[in-house]
Amino acid sequence: MKLSDIMTIYTVAIDILAIALLLTADCFAHRLIAAGMGVMGLVTLYFACEFRNCEKAIAKLWKGED
Repeated sequence: MKLSDIMTIYTVAIDILAIALLLTADCFAHRLIAAGMGVMGLVTLYFACEFRNCEKAIAKLWKGED
């Protein structure tokens, strides 16, 4: 399993938890925490996409393709 796949699974789990917390939040602090978790999930998803692109580039270099 590649690092980008692990990060994608992690992102989905964090986003599910953030949505659940947002739906059950009864005060501003919990809503703020849920929003922070959502932003963290989006940033992690961005890095997962970047790692996936890097993995493809490294695989091309490893195989010797241009």
